[in-house]
Amino acid sequence: MRVNMKRLLAIFMALALCVSVSVTTACLISDKGGNPSSDVSDSSNSGTSGGGTIKPGEEEEENTVWNKVANFSTGFSSADGGVAEIVKYNKDNGKFYLVNGKTQTLDIVTLSTLKDDKTQLETTFNEKTDRIFFNSLVSEHPEDFADGFAVGDITSVAINEEKDVVAVALQAKAYDQAGSVALLNYDGSFIKAYPCGVQPDMVTFAGNLILTADEGEPRMGYGEGYVDPKGSVTVVDVSTGNKSGVSTVVTFDEFNAKRGELVEKGVILKKGTEPSVDLEPEYIATVGNYAYVSLQEANAIATLDLNSKKFTSVLPLGFKDHSLVGNEIDLLEDGKIELKNQNVYGVYMPDGISAFEVKGETYLITANEGDAREWGDYSGVKKTKIEGTKVETLDNEQWDGIDAEKTYILGGRSFAIFKASDMTLAYESGAKIESAVAESKFKAYFNCSNDDVELDSRSKKKGPEPETIAVSEIDGKLYAFVGLERIGGVMMFDITDFKNGGVTLSAYANSRDYSANMAGDVAPEGLDFLPAEKSPTGKNLLFVANENSGTVSVYAFEKEAKTYEMHETFVSAQGGEGKGEISSTLVIYSAYGSGGKTDGTVSHNFIAIKNISEKEVDLKGYTVSYSTNGTDWVEKPLSGSIAAGEVYIIRGAAANTTSAVINIADSQADTEWNDLVIDNKVFSLRITLNDIVVDLLAVDADGGSAVSGEGAPVSDMSKQKIVIRISGDTNDNSKDFEVISFKGEAQGSELVKTYTKKLGLE
Repeated sequence: MRVNMKRLLAIFMALALCVSVSVTTACLISDKGGNPSSDVSDSSNSGTSGGGTIKPGEEEEENTVWNKVANFSTGFSSADGGVAEIVKYNKDNGKFYLVNGKTQTLDIVTLSTLKDDKTQLETTFNEKTDRIFFNSLVSEHPEDFADGFAVGDITSVAINEEKDVVAVALQAKAYDQAGSVALLNYDGSFIKAYPCGVQPDMVTFAGNLILTADEGEPRMGYGEGYVDPKGSVTVVDVSTGNKSGVSTVVTFDEFNAKRGELVEKGVILKKGTEPSVDLEPEYIATVGNYAYVSLQEANAIATLDLNSKKFTSVLPLGFKDHSLVGNEIDLLEDGKIELKNQNVYGVYMPDGISAFEVKGETYLITANEGDAREWGDYSGVKKTKIEGTKVETLDNEQWDGIDAEKTYILGGRSFAIFKASDMTLAYESGAKIESAVAESKFKAYFNCSNDDVELDSRSKKKGPEPETIAVSEIDGKLYAFVGLERIGGVMMFDITDFKNGGVTLSAYANSRDYSANMAGDVAPEGLDFLPAEKSPTGKNLLFVANENSGTVSVYAFEKEAKTYEMHETFVSAQGGEGKGEISSTLVIYSAYGSGGKTDGTVSHNFIAIKNISEKEVDLKGYTVSYSTNGTDWVEKPLSGSIAAGEVYIIRGAAANTTSAVINIADSQADTEWNDLVIDNKVFSLRITLNDIVVDLLAVDADGGSAVSGEGAPVSDMSKQKIVIRISGDTNDNSKDFEVISFKGEAQGSELVKTYTKKLGLE
């Protein structure tokens, strides 16, 4: 349905084949010598090991520059994230595979060099053939899925180039039902699906084994009648072929009898729960015959023997003592940057993890994000006042495995390296990440969030929030790449000498645009490193999936800073009934929200949709939804049909029935939604066809902080104004719509006549 990219010149809007060119540079920060703190480490991992603050130096050292060389935009964005999530590159066909949470698809994007310049890259995407929908795959292959299985969320993708197969993790629509892992050919065609545990959140390969981390979250809360599903890891053995695999779901049942031992060691468990349901696998890293599984909320790592398919241990990661030198932190939301020691303990709670070996010893490296349990009416955190700021901390009364007298904050604002055999701390980055931002060109946005650019807004929560991590060797040195979910960007650390605390910041690549709350590349969620020998340009590349902005940014490791043009080709799906295609027949055309007030412009709240095709559209399977936050939606199934070029009016609750300048009579409404009251400043609308997103509109008078739409949201809305589409669909709401004010207008004025004619109300 999309016709062009965000930055495309207007003269190209009518074309189905659209090429976007933009210019972006990445930022570099170099830490010449590092500043390791005192070496403090004990059995509880409560301290630093080579961390401390850093002061970036000049850009003298070679091989410390990451330049942005390519870009892909899904055309969608969301302040709540969940758009571009996980990305994996396939050297066999020169394509990268992206989990698109907005459309619930796998997007297959070609990355290639330009014909006339082999040093420059371009991305190419055909919406009709390269966007793979899974609901249709389930209906076409019911024998591979459980009875009644419906796709609820697509969470992860992995590629096995030895077996020429792509694996995709599929969660069931019902939160307490088992998920599936689907195997696809490189072109997205279906091979086979295997059952797995509840809520598979990550998928990876270990040779002939497919592994999924099945989170099993209690998404409805802990009340009576609700289910807390078991966490698990699913192992699918495809050694005999992709179509003849055997699936085994490995649970934590045997640890129920060891609960006391776990909490005594420092594994965090909710009071009154058993480990089999409370342990929630988040991420998996593998080395040899072992898989290491992050149990984020429990602040622990489980080790899985891949031969026996049994867990051999669940070990705690300990806590970070922020009162120690080297572990300084900015914990206060006071509008300034001030890193200092505090009498609090950081609970590492890693999200992404990776594994590597040094001289036969296996190590795990963790992105210490932190995570709160907040489901339904339940919350496992509370606000604790520290120096006048209400800081988010664990509610100690609800947890076993912690000291009731200590104050615990979520995450470590760091990355850490643990010895895999016993999870003892080998290195912790201390205050390096926060201090690097504080000394960078982005310091004006220090600890801002991924939906605002306000200095210090995240200090009282989890700060920069390290989300994801990858490790790779470049020119004989070992590097860690750390994605920062909130402020944005990826930091690259030389960890070659981590045993001696000699870890230095090599570069900070950040292509977020801070001129708006959410612009550029926002909120790194997934990373994939491509070594030079596999790269189309012969250079080391880093792929970053940015979940809020819905973009993939590609960076090249080079000797000097350069500015590259972004070459992005997007072929839009245009009507018809094709596989992997979004309908372009219906669009959101206009809307009005009273905000519950009775003195606005229009007699009723309403949503208008339009058939922009040349044929009648049957509304069976179509739904219109409304949200005030871009996450929680209320739905209105549609019925009947819309003739070509016609507008369909959904009339909501009455607003101003006495003095409105625009009136929608009973006979003029195509359908009623009597309890629909649209906010007059912030809201999202969407059209779906069989749960597939067809069109989105985001309106936000406050700057795009709580909506889900396409491109930038529409702004400057109020109860006296109506939003209406002025162009085709370029997937940028701010360009496709305008806001019309009727303040001071009278019934029958020329402006009112023009608008009512467009709506078919004359």
